[in-house]
Amino acid sequence: MKDKTHYRKVFDSPYLSSADIVVELIVLTISHVVLELDKTKKTQDRFNTTYFKEKQISPNEKLSQ
Repeated sequence: MKDKTHYRKVFDSPYLSSADIVVELIVLTISHVVLELDKTKKTQDRFNTTYFKEKQISPNEKLSQ
């Protein structure tokens, strides 16, 4: 089994998690932060959601916007 996938990447989530970031250093620029409803629609909670200027983490890893 060469290709491994972190279990968190299997879930369809609009949020960035540690599973989305590889071991190497990644620099992202914060565009803005907004208090908004949970985008997973699992709760009615509101979260501080950070948006980034960059559109992808690496060539094959796009950031949801």
